[in-house]
Amino acid sequence: MNSITGSGSQLLKKLSLYFFFFLFPAYGLRCISCNSVKDPDCANQPPQKYSVECAHLVLNIYDSFCLKKVTKDRDGKETTVRKCSAVENKDFTNECSVNPGTELVYCQECKDDLCNSANTNRFTFLGIMSAILVYFVTNHF
Repeated sequence: MNSITGSGSQLLKKLSLYFFFFLFPAYGLRCISCNSVKDPDCANQPPQKYSVECAHLVLNIYDSFCLKKVTKDRDGKETTVRKCSAVENKDFTNECSVNPGTELVYCQECKDDLCNSANTNRFTFLGIMSAILVYFVTNHF
């Protein structure tokens, strides 16, 4: 009877891991994509509606990342741009360059999901529940 219980437990672990990976498939990088000229909320607290998947930029030759760039024009008006970006050579990007007469206030390139949002330390409910499920399954079966 122990061998049946043991193999059932192993089967349950395997099934739960398969379920986990098929239920939560891997997606591409997600970034906030907005411009404070069109939506002033983009400057400080961009709404989640601006969260986009950057899959349209991902090709084998490109290195994709999120960008947040703040510039100031000659009149002192700041503009914030958040977007997905990609470059062929990951050692060289010109995303932080600015036009003459424009001052670069801040520029950040990052590679984590939603890292170009105002709040970079986010834990999603789905992520927390997934971690609890994996812990429970691996330690209690």
